[in-house]
Amino acid sequence: MKNKYLHFLMLSTIVVSLLFTNACKNPTEGLVITVNSDFSENNYGFRVLNANSALEEIPQNLTIKIVGPGADYIYSSDGTKNFGSEIGIFSLILKPGITPSQTNPIKFTVMIESNGYLKSITPIEIVDVGNQSFDIYMVKKSAPPIGVAFKDETISLPSNGEIAENTTIEIPLNNGKQETAIINIPKGTKMLDENGNVITGSVSVSLAHFDNRSQESLNSFPGGFTATNLVDENGKPMEPVVFETAGFISIDINNGSQTVKSFSNPIAISMGINENTINPETELAVKEGDSIPTWSLDTKTGQWKKEAVAVVVKNTTTNKLETVFNINHLSYWNLDFYYNSCQYGSTVKINSNTNSDAYRYIEVLNSSNNTLFRSGVLNVKNGSNFYFYRAPIGVNVKIKIYSGNDYYNKGNLIAQSGIFKLCGSAATINVTVPVPTIVNIDISGKCLVGGRILRPTLYVYFKEKGKTYYDYLGYMSNGKITTDRFVLGKTYMFAAFYSGKLYEYERAITKNNYTEVMSLPSGTPGCK
Repeated sequence: MKNKYLHFLMLSTIVVSLLFTNACKNPTEGLVITVNSDFSENNYGFRVLNANSALEEIPQNLTIKIVGPGADYIYSSDGTKNFGSEIGIFSLILKPGITPSQTNPIKFTVMIESNGYLKSITPIEIVDVGNQSFDIYMVKKSAPPIGVAFKDETISLPSNGEIAENTTIEIPLNNGKQETAIINIPKGTKMLDENGNVITGSVSVSLAHFDNRSQESLNSFPGGFTATNLVDENGKPMEPVVFETAGFISIDINNGSQTVKSFSNPIAISMGINENTINPETELAVKEGDSIPTWSLDTKTGQWKKEAVAVVVKNTTTNKLETVFNINHLSYWNLDFYYNSCQYGSTVKINSNTNSDAYRYIEVLNSSNNTLFRSGVLNVKNGSNFYFYRAPIGVNVKIKIYSGNDYYNKGNLIAQSGIFKLCGSAATINVTVPVPTIVNIDISGKCLVGGRILRPTLYVYFKEKGKTYYDYLGYMSNGKITTDRFVLGKTYMFAAFYSGKLYEYERAITKNNYTEVMSLPSGTPGCK
């Protein structure tokens, strides 16, 4: 396979495998690396997607930060702390020598910012050795997904910084959102930065409200729904929980040089409540008098804090349910019921007609209200087993399996389970899929001088020609990868991102097996 596709894989990925042997002062200096071995047993591939399925636009110029207790163990795929991305893809590794487990989980948070998008905060908890992939959905402010709406206003503050009159800002009912969110700032309130300085002049107020009706809204909830880094009202660490949301609001206020962190007086937030929301404590639709905990999410550390409890009331003007609660600082704010979780939940076994790897999109639905609990990609190979991590105790669910590969390309429903509990039970799903076309790739490079054999190791992404988003092809280890993702005769684009550089190539896949050795000139890294 002596062609540009092989050149793409080899010239980029040989660098991936070999920079570590040639580099000086690498953050992981002192490790013994061989050219034909993976640098780390734990590799994490990421895709950053637009939360609006109708908007084929990939967030650009991403600023990526890794924070949290396990951040010191996380590196970019080139072994540095320089985290970057192009076309929405990037890869991370866990420092070699660190072994994640149930008793020694590695917890970190991926924070991503992009101009014109709401900041994304994604908590990650790693409990197993191996490679994993993650999708992160970002919300474009000027074109949010269904169920999300923004509101921008400007407030003029006098020289003493006090709000001149009671000020109300409402996020309207639009973009498919059926509940309102309103903030009320009392007259005389001062806005303070993180150092307690009074802010004056013209300030820009940007509000975002997410409902719990839209799946696209839920996909892009900042902070996610599995919380492992959280504290209670007194700042005491809490055990991990699983959230079930009743709504989310973000508030950002700044004057261009200072950002508002707190207020001299509490401000009030009113949030409408979807009347179909199920209260997990009663297992009935939410009603007047029910209580919903309020949570803040620190946008710098990714830590959740349980702040108070909001009571559900009926608005006498609209005759709709809502909660009203006070806040004295700015962050992301969420109305969340929560479940205690079992670390490892129920096991699901797949009975299938294929003994080859075949990855399909799945949805896990809360059986009580048919809303999506989790989604992802599952290997439906016969005999496959998977389990739920940080599963909420007492929740009944069912699983649906589709012929497609992601939320935006579900395809047709091909199988579903009966109802079972996420903790303490088991399920079996019978799946029939078209026998997949398996393509095996085994490539290497042979140095012209010395005869050294080099094999690439990295995450590889692909898409059909003409599509917007790259999908995961898989993790190529020592030059080998097996996939069921191709249709023979079709043309695909391939991509990898390494050390701040994007590599792309186009190729038609015409056969099932590629086993090739490419001759590498003496100047190739690793042939020295």
